[in-house]
Parts: sequence; structure tokens; C-alpha cells
Amino acid sequence: MLQYFKLVGLALLLSVGVGTVGQADPVDEAAKCSATFRVLASLEFQNEPLGQHFTQLAMFSYDLMGLYSKTFRGSSMSNRETSELITDFQLMLDAAAQDGSAFLPYVKSCTCWLTSVGTA
Repeated sequence: MLQYFKLVGLALLLSVGVGTVGQADPVDEAAKCSATFRVLASLEFQNEPLGQHFTQLAMFSYDLMGLYSKTFRGSSMSNRETSELITDFQLMLDAAAQDGSAFLPYVKSCTCWLTSVGTA
């Protein structure tokens, strides 16, 4: 029951910013990207270099969550809080479409976002 309320609350929170990076809190956006890249890292079983690439992107997004949390939320998030937020987004996206299609819009927006952050 608690998990249901967490998912509903998360869905309400995300309804403000689902779509492209930049519409919601940057901490949430980084978490969505980390969740997306975490899923894509499993491609390592079929293509090791590609899976490792997505693992690095997931770790970079994770690191950005730590930086952004202090700036945008006024305090640093613990490793546990960061991991739980990423897992919540991953579960929400998994529940949205069991075939993985809910992650697809984030692949493009997160890749563009990380490119812009890396070149800014």
C-alpha cells in the first residue's frame, strides 16, 4: 500500500515535468536520466562497450544529482536518498510501459542534456 502511495505521489510530482529535460527540478531530471541510463547499462550483456558507455552516463547523472541537490533543494542528498529517487523513477517508468517504451523519450533528452552540461 505504501508503495502505491509513493508511486501516485511520484506520478503527481512528475506530471509537472514529464517530457523533456528542463521542465522539472534539475535533481528530478538527473534522476530520470540516471534511471534511464541504468536500464540501458544492461545492454552490456549484448554489447560490452555500449553497456559501459551507458554505465558511465548513469554515473555522471548520479553525480549531477548530488551537485544539484544542494543548489536546488538547499541540502545535499545522501547516497541512499539519491539511489531511492533513481529507483522510484525507474519503477515509475517500468510501470508506465512494460515494453520499455516509456524510457525512449528520455534517451534523447538525457543524451542532449548531458552533452550540453559537458560542453557548457
